[in-house]
Amino acid sequence: MNLFKKIYQVTSFVLWVSLILLLLSWVIFKQFDSSCNEEIYSTKSSIDGSFKAEIVIGDCGGATTDFFGFVRVKDLSSKDDSVRVLTFRGAPEDSNITLNWKGPKALNIYIHNINAIESFNPNNLKRIGINTNLSYSDFQENH
Repeated sequence: MNLFKKIYQVTSFVLWVSLILLLLSWVIFKQFDSSCNEEIYSTKSSIDGSFKAEIVIGDCGGATTDFFGFVRVKDLSSKDDSVRVLTFRGAPEDSNITLNWKGPKALNIYIHNINAIESFNPNNLKRIGINTNLSYSDFQENH
C-alpha cells in the first residue's frame, strides 16, 4: 500500500509541475504574440495647429497578409481619441496617398488608386467641425 501512495504522490507532483509549466508557457507566448503593429507613416498639422492628420500603416506580420492603413485626425486641444476618416488596403506609397490642409478645418485627401479604398467616412470628421474632400486618379501607366 505504501508503494501506491508513493506513486500517487509522484504522479500528482508531475501533474502539477506540468500544469504550471503549461500556464507559464501560455503567458510567455501571449507576451510575444505577433499581433498587428501600427506605424505612423505621415503627419500633417492643420494650418492653425489645432488638428493633426496622420496616415497610419498596419502590418499583421504574416507572409500572406497585406498591409492595411487608415487616415485619422486628432484634435490636439482635446483628450479624445482620434477620428478615422479613410481606410485602405496596401501600403500608402502604393496608392500615393497625400494629405493637405486647405484651411484650418478643411482637409484634402488625395489617393492615386481609388480601388485601394475600403471606406471613406467624411461624416466622422464633421462632428468635430472638419470638412473633408477626397480626390483621386485612376490613371495607370502601361509599360
